[in-house]
Amino acid sequence: MDAPRLKSITVAPYQLPLVRPFGMPGHETREREGLIVRLESEDGSEGYGEIAPLEGLHRDTLEGAWKYLGKHGPTLIGASFSKIRQLWLRHRAPPSVFFGLESAMIALGAHRSGRTPAHVLSDGEIEDASARVPICGLFSGDVRALERDLERLAPYSTVKLKLGRQSLERDLAVLSRIAEALPHTRLRLDGNQQLDLDAAKRLVDAVPRVRIEYVEEPVAMDAVVRFHDETGLDVALDESLRWRMALPRGVSTLVMKPSVYGGVLEVTHAWYRRALQTGKQIVIS
Repeated sequence: MDAPRLKSITVAPYQLPLVRPFGMPGHETREREGLIVRLESEDGSEGYGEIAPLEGLHRDTLEGAWKYLGKHGPTLIGASFSKIRQLWLRHRAPPSVFFGLESAMIALGAHRSGRTPAHVLSDGEIEDASARVPICGLFSGDVRALERDLERLAPYSTVKLKLGRQSLERDLAVLSRIAEALPHTRLRLDGNQQLDLDAAKRLVDAVPRVRIEYVEEPVAMDAVVRFHDETGLDVALDESLRWRMALPRGVSTLVMKPSVYGGVLEVTHAWYRRALQTGKQIVIS
């Protein structure tokens, strides 16, 4: 991906109203804002990426992304692809900006070579890299909202449920209803460390254990091992992941957010190699 060079960068903002409020605990939002980045190379190939930091999740902001692109974007024009990454690192691109630009670069490379982004990411090492990636449905809300969303969620083989944002009784009602309405759907339960141990155990008891793929950060980190030992369920780590940390017993899955960590090629690949070494699975979020 060293030639040709980058010809242009186009940035388009967007602002979309949400069907219902969403966000991280303590940072609810009713609309989603972000930037769509288009990169074009001298041979006419193009690639798109998205920069969309979310309050409560990312440390960087949309305003900061605009400022970075305005100041450093022009320095990328005419640069070779290998030099562009060096420039991002030199100018300390915010994580969400790095991710958006890198995603656009990967898409551009796929366009140029006639391959899938998976082939580009693997540098050709994975011959059967799929052009399709299975995705997981997401739901957050009460039973009334769930009734409206059942048709949308039905095609997914796996659905992630956000728990701990309403009363325990309401969460229990959601679990009971989704288990009944979508009997063949696997569930990923995400507590965002908002539950105490007793509440977490009551929630997982509301559905057959075979339906639960894993429980993501159900309780505070100092109670994760006890939760696993008392329920027998696998645990996933997300926001609590730190590179040098020893993974607690019972952790089966590492949930990676490339836009938070700052890109795909280096950071996420490093975690992927560690996951292979320790027998964990990686989920990209």
